[in-house]
Amino acid sequence: MISKYWLLYYFQHLILAASSLPLLPDLVIGAHTNYLVKSAPLLDGQIIITQSPRNNSDIEEAKIHYQQGVESYNQKNFDRALTSFNLALDLNSNYINAYIYRGLVYYYQKQWQLAIADYTQAIRINPDSAIAYHNRGLIYKKQEQWKLALTDFTKAIQINPNYIEAYYNRGVVYKEQKKWELSIADYTKIIIQINPNYALAYNGRGNVYFFQKKWDLAIADYTQAIQINPNFDVAYNSRGLVYKEQKKWQLAIADYTQAIQINSNYANAYYNRANVYASQKKWDLALGDYNRAIENHPSKIDVAYYNRGLIYIYQNKLLLGLADFNQAIKLNPNYERSYLGRGYIYTRQKKWQLALSDFNQAISINPNDPIAYSNRARIWIELKNTPKVIEDLETAAKLYQQQNNIADYQTIMRILNKLKTQSHF
Repeated sequence: MISKYWLLYYFQHLILAASSLPLLPDLVIGAHTNYLVKSAPLLDGQIIITQSPRNNSDIEEAKIHYQQGVESYNQKNFDRALTSFNLALDLNSNYINAYIYRGLVYYYQKQWQLAIADYTQAIRINPDSAIAYHNRGLIYKKQEQWKLALTDFTKAIQINPNYIEAYYNRGVVYKEQKKWELSIADYTKIIIQINPNYALAYNGRGNVYFFQKKWDLAIADYTQAIQINPNFDVAYNSRGLVYKEQKKWQLAIADYTQAIQINSNYANAYYNRANVYASQKKWDLALGDYNRAIENHPSKIDVAYYNRGLIYIYQNKLLLGLADFNQAIKLNPNYERSYLGRGYIYTRQKKWQLALSDFNQAISINPNDPIAYSNRARIWIELKNTPKVIEDLETAAKLYQQQNNIADYQTIMRILNKLKTQSHF
């Protein structure tokens, strides 16, 4: 007969190693993050006016409301701007400028379908309005409707072959689709043929090189972007990510710090610098930066709550860790690692059913993570369910083997061999 306590002792290395989950990755440009620059500013000018008002007095009154709307828009008073543009369009239903600007207001209010409708109407009025195609493409990009976005950006470029923002944003879409060479081609077109001092293009191309793990090329482009614009906080943060990949810790910290000096509210830079400090086990410095990241983006940066929760586990501050995992789950209920972290705390607190529920949820989200199975097996031991222990350990062993994690695979197999020869405990 195998003692339960022998099993738990044997599990100690495996469970602690597995449950000390890795920090989440740095925040870079990806489909689920919006912290690096991913879109050029919306354009406000170069608009052709096509008017068919009821009479001349309507023309003048519509212009007045339009100018008032532009003034309110520039002051970021979007509600007042919307009222003015509505009045202008009531007087002149073909006032293309008003549609363009009202679309901008809807964009910033995140009323995507209304914005699309306004840009579509602007295109009906003037099929050669490059800005209407471009801005509608931005909304499609925001909605991750890549095909529609590409169509609109390409149309804008056909109308205006020197439309920098359209090339830039089309390059972003190609990057999201992992069409690396097409993305690089658009950024290079800007740099070589349109504007060699467009810092965003260097940063965008550097982002592609980053995902291709072409570190030297990425650093060269980020550095050029910084030379063009020494206050380009995003480029410093991006270059810091490359240095971290190269394990050049001090250079990474220096770049993140410079980004923060330029923009003291830059949540990504705080988060990424915290990851470096955490990897160096400088817990207090890491906590300070995670705190600042959360302060600046409390409703968006679930990864910071998760990583801060891990540090609290390392510091044996379980209640603080539990609060952070709860918040991470609230912000992103589909990230399995947060459930693993919380389940680990419940395990430490001997709240077996709560831990079991979290490990079950983690497995339902990601059935290919061996950590979840090995931790759930730990709970089955406490619940005296030997068949479930064996089942979960076999699954975990298979997954570890597939991932070429030989150390944890061998540990689990030793436990399994003991269990199968003496299956009662």
